[in-house]
Amino acid sequence: MTNTIRCLLLIMITSLARAQTALPALPLWPDAAPGARGTNDQDIPTITPYLADPATASGAAIVIFPGGRSAVPASHGMNDTFSTG
Repeated sequence: MTNTIRCLLLIMITSLARAQTALPALPLWPDAAPGARGTNDQDIPTITPYLADPATASGAAIVIFPGGRSAVPASHGMNDTFSTG
């Protein structure tokens, strides 16, 4: 099982190492984000598209939304585990 996971991680890392074209980061809001407290680069949420090589692009896409803190506990039965404070 561990070797399988290692192999999958190696495949994922090497596939990400291929040259991809990153377009400029696009801000998600034209002005400050709702409830924003700062104006530094790390305070401005953006999305950065990475396009596949047109010669091998299949038309499929994946969107990754990393982390973030939820304002309310999850509603899938683990409410005692999460804290909003």
